[in-house]
Amino acid sequence: MKDEIEAKEQLIRVLPDDVANQIAAGEVVQRPASIVKELLENAVDAGADSIELTLSEGGLSMIKVRDNGTGMSEWDARLAFERHATSKIHSAADLFDLHTKGFRGEALASIAAVAKVELETSREGFNGVKLVMENSRLLEQSAAPDVRGSCFTIKNLFFTIPARRKFLKSEKVELSHIIEEFFRVALIHPELGFSLVNNQQLLFKLSRGTFKQRIVQLFGTGYAEKLVPLHEETSVVELNGFIVKPEFSRKTRGEQYLFVNGRFIKSPAFHHAIRDSFSDMVPADVHPGYFIIMRVDPSRLDVNIHPTKTEVKFEDERTIYSILKSAVRRSLGKYHVAPAIDFDQEVAFAGHELPRPGEIKMPEVKVNPNYNPFHTEGPRTQNQDWKRFFEAQPSPTDAPRLLPEEEVAAEPFRCFQLLNTYLVLRWKGQLLLVDQHRAHERILYETFTARASQGKAPTQMALFPETINVRPADMPLMEEMLPYLRNLGFDAEVFGPGSILVRGFPPEAVGHALPNLIDRFLEEFKHNSAQMGEERVHQLYRKMAGNMAIRSGVLLNGLEAETLIRNLLDCNMPWVSLHGKPIAVKFNEQDLVDLFSR
Repeated sequence: MKDEIEAKEQLIRVLPDDVANQIAAGEVVQRPASIVKELLENAVDAGADSIELTLSEGGLSMIKVRDNGTGMSEWDARLAFERHATSKIHSAADLFDLHTKGFRGEALASIAAVAKVELETSREGFNGVKLVMENSRLLEQSAAPDVRGSCFTIKNLFFTIPARRKFLKSEKVELSHIIEEFFRVALIHPELGFSLVNNQQLLFKLSRGTFKQRIVQLFGTGYAEKLVPLHEETSVVELNGFIVKPEFSRKTRGEQYLFVNGRFIKSPAFHHAIRDSFSDMVPADVHPGYFIIMRVDPSRLDVNIHPTKTEVKFEDERTIYSILKSAVRRSLGKYHVAPAIDFDQEVAFAGHELPRPGEIKMPEVKVNPNYNPFHTEGPRTQNQDWKRFFEAQPSPTDAPRLLPEEEVAAEPFRCFQLLNTYLVLRWKGQLLLVDQHRAHERILYETFTARASQGKAPTQMALFPETINVRPADMPLMEEMLPYLRNLGFDAEVFGPGSILVRGFPPEAVGHALPNLIDRFLEEFKHNSAQMGEERVHQLYRKMAGNMAIRSGVLLNGLEAETLIRNLLDCNMPWVSLHGKPIAVKFNEQDLVDLFSR
């Protein structure tokens, strides 16, 4: 009886092994790329010099990693799937003397808890073995006489947790995450050979070489000219690698790779140090690229603070921050690097050249001998224009509305520009102040959405097609985005493993730097991968409109200003910006009276 009462009152229970394993797996396995990371790192730790990664449907259907490392015996293979089983450390002191990538002993146990795992492995002097694991249980064990090293095959990811599988993205998105993990491992190990195949298509075949050669293999042959060597050796940290020249910095985060003792890490502090070194060379919203390898005494850092092991705690972080910042500045100065591009060139000034030597002429003063300053007949004066500007119109208190087409054509838009930012005009007896950037942004957005729905978009062909480099990790997303760009008038197609070829573009893109535009559109598309269907596409159109719209501070001539106003009045929502702010502020007669009555 006492035991029954205690059982009813018991609140704390030990979880079953399968539930505990799935909870632990949630920290390690978040998407297919998480599995790729763990298996690639295990292959490196196994001493392999050749690693093959094979995928089906961007890792959603199948992930296979084959290596020619030391492999495992039958006993070790069985034990490897147990939680906290590892060959990397033997005591707590080893955590501060790590020379391998993995050490927690949770990766294989976590993967086997959420997927079906097939392992074929052999170790010299032992017979090869094949294991099949599912839901943390051994389903099959048999001999594998012909295998060398290890081969892991992962299928049915998250079959035990259907709710988590629903959170996975499209094949293109998941593939881009896998490519990024592939890059992080392949970059820091140029002495190893790697290959990546997706849906039987070879994406990368990397031969062994130097660090610089590996960067060029992954990012393209033209990248060699963009790199500036970096080297600094102190008692605290040793720095090696390359920084990207300032003129090749990007509006979006891209080629920024920082490694510590062979491990890729994310460090906002060190990124800030590098970014600050470029402070007087690139605009504040531009991100420089870098490939930097740091060597630090393992006893002076802690890598055991996050399950993914991408966050590291340094004992001498402030000192390393200062050394890193000064080393980058020194390299930029040593190689006489200076910015050679204006990232914020305005459309209104694009394409205008300075006069060539010999073309400058002395100004001439022309005098009209028939001019009579006391003659008052002729064109209206500016004061008369101001008087007519405020002439009363019917229904002065009516709110602005979309005018019929014939009325818009007849309406006399006498507007002028204020502070190169606002357009001032009389409209239906009211004074309107229109924000030119917000107005043009609204016009472009509604234009793009109309073209996409109608399937008709004008294209201006380029005199010379332009090749635009794309980060290989972003190429799957670029392929997914290309149809939407074509719907808007871009004539573009994939041109190799890391670039697209643009033959034409919509008229609104004239004067813009196409690489910068495409880069920003891709970044927006990437960041909105969580959105689905039409909302994701419309978010892309908003980004495109915002980047292609006339900026504040750009001088407009009379025809440009009048055209902008006419197009604005033809919009479905002419008075609200894409961000929910007013496009125009209106003043009726009473508003003006009140302003002068204070």
